[in-house]
Amino acid sequence: MRLRDIFYDDVDAIVHYKNFKSLSKLVRADIHSVLFDIFVESPKFDKYLDDILLFPNLTHVELMFGLWMSWDFVLAMLKHSPMLQYVVLSMQIQNGFYQYPVWISPCFAPECLSSQLRKCSIINYAGRESELHFAKYIMQNSKVLRTMTVCTLRYSELKVEDKLELLKELSLCPRSSSICELSFT
Repeated sequence: MRLRDIFYDDVDAIVHYKNFKSLSKLVRADIHSVLFDIFVESPKFDKYLDDILLFPNLTHVELMFGLWMSWDFVLAMLKHSPMLQYVVLSMQIQNGFYQYPVWISPCFAPECLSSQLRKCSIINYAGRESELHFAKYIMQNSKVLRTMTVCTLRYSELKVEDKLELLKELSLCPRSSSICELSFT
């Protein structure tokens, strides 16, 4: 089963997940930001972030990091998906007025990082500090990570020198997995 789109306009039902059917057999999910704009501003959403469903069989997730999504949501998905093996984080291109939230590395590593996560991809990487810190967190805490792929924007404003500097900084980052390869395109 592939979860493609979810739309539910009752914020209370979303944060009180008991109203949803169990998704315990879910293996792959694509989560796009446009459908969740309705409850982004809700303080209830942040308050109940830890109460989202547990996805015990989810092995592949693709998250579209847009205006609504916070790093807390990304971390909650990692935390509640203990079998997660592949994460794709696609950064949406935003206009100059949008301030990306800051990634704050937690003092713990979700179970999937300790034993399952083998591949992580960050698409449309623009070299923002939060993206860099997230990539470092994944590499430093994923014990079985095989591949960390970072794809910059095709027509990025980043100069070649800046891309090389980002690659150098990521390359020097300590990795928890001795077999982790960094791919930078």
